[in-house]
Amino acid sequence: MRRIANEGADVFYKGDIAQEIVAAFHRDGGFITLEDLASVPERVQWTEPISIQYKGYTVYNNPPPGMGIQQLQTLKIMEGLDLRKMGHNSMEYLAHLFKAMHLARIDSDKYIGDPAYVDVPVEKLLSEDYITTMREKVTARVKERLTRKKRQSAIERPSSATDEQRLRYATTSLSVVDQWGNAVVITQTLGGGFGSGYVAGKTGVAFNNAMEWMTLDPNAANGAVPGKGITWSIGGMMQFHKNGKPHLIVGSPGSLGILQSVPQVALNVIDFGMNIQDAISAPRFRWKDEVGQVPAKEIILETRIPKETIEGLRSMGYRLDTSLGDWTMTVGGVQGITINYETGWISGGADPRRNGYAMGW
Repeated sequence: MRRIANEGADVFYKGDIAQEIVAAFHRDGGFITLEDLASVPERVQWTEPISIQYKGYTVYNNPPPGMGIQQLQTLKIMEGLDLRKMGHNSMEYLAHLFKAMHLARIDSDKYIGDPAYVDVPVEKLLSEDYITTMREKVTARVKERLTRKKRQSAIERPSSATDEQRLRYATTSLSVVDQWGNAVVITQTLGGGFGSGYVAGKTGVAFNNAMEWMTLDPNAANGAVPGKGITWSIGGMMQFHKNGKPHLIVGSPGSLGILQSVPQVALNVIDFGMNIQDAISAPRFRWKDEVGQVPAKEIILETRIPKETIEGLRSMGYRLDTSLGDWTMTVGGVQGITINYETGWISGGADPRRNGYAMGW
């Protein structure tokens, strides 16, 4: 790390660190070449964010192959509903949010991939007409479930995570605002646990296993093809700006759950008026929608949500896994910041579900 800081990126991609990596891969049966590493810097480009308008804010997110479209769709669907009237984490509110996220996830699974290989219809997926159609599907489905309630038994699982489950958590997200108002969200991951479990020679560099997020179907939007960028859930952060200035920035670890955790926190702040810490600490859920599990059938739900709400959702036919209890890392580890330009206060919130801290100086 010191050498990269002192000598620049070329020592990693083209210098003797690159040579050590390639030699290790060659010795251990891998296939990365010097040419592969040397080509990386020129492929890394600044890209324009995608954005929507949401209740007076411009909301920015990552373009494909980032999965930011999924989060923006969720917000736009919910924008057309009276969330305050429904009530925070009420049965009605959660039923609508469940379905909005469900539909948006199906779209991201179908459409989002590396734009150099896949034509991603960004404008269509965020268009008013398309979002209106999605919102109508959400309200119709919720109404249908309410009219044919049925009892679902609780899904019982061991509440303590195994070593294998604990090692899955390998992502870090941080949100930062400086004194000039520059706002940054960074999310870094090795994929799962120690990534691929491989360290190249004596470099100390651990390689990720992020290709597990791709499918072996080469014709799929996120199908594995040589040279193709991976569809990234870790790009799922959001910034809410007004008059050209950031008011809320938020990101999270949590694999594909990031795309559900971050919108929930944002809605808590923007629609329900919570401060950033309360918005992060409030109970959350996530669909079990990892690669190959779309459309998802089951939802992990923190049990701090009122019992009558949980029972009401079960009676609507939702399969809820409440075995992880009041708090679970499975729903992410959100870190966020709000900026109040009237008072000058910058407020940070950290997720008690994981090791996080809010600091200012």
